[in-house]
Amino acid sequence: MQANQPTPTLVALTPAEFEQLARDVFALVQRDRTEAEIDVAALIGKPLTTSEIAQIRRLLALYFGELAGRAMDEQTAPRPLEPEIMRDWMRQHLRPAA
Repeated sequence: MQANQPTPTLVALTPAEFEQLARDVFALVQRDRTEAEIDVAALIGKPLTTSEIAQIRRLLALYFGELAGRAMDEQTAPRPLEPEIMRDWMRQHLRPAA
């Protein structure tokens, strides 16, 4: 989300409810569930419009992206990654499936 954009208003979710939702979604992802298989409305236990579901999914994506960024920063803080290492990672990620 860009800095000049306001945070979208969603269904009334408390910070604790959002954290619980994030934990539930993460648990489902760990069990190889796809986005289509994760029913956000059922996890929250409230009826939601398609717009609200889209907003919540966007916020979850931002939340998990921020967590991933922090984890990467912690890994590289002691010793920054060399460009060669990053290129190797990119090549490994882009390799064809076996």
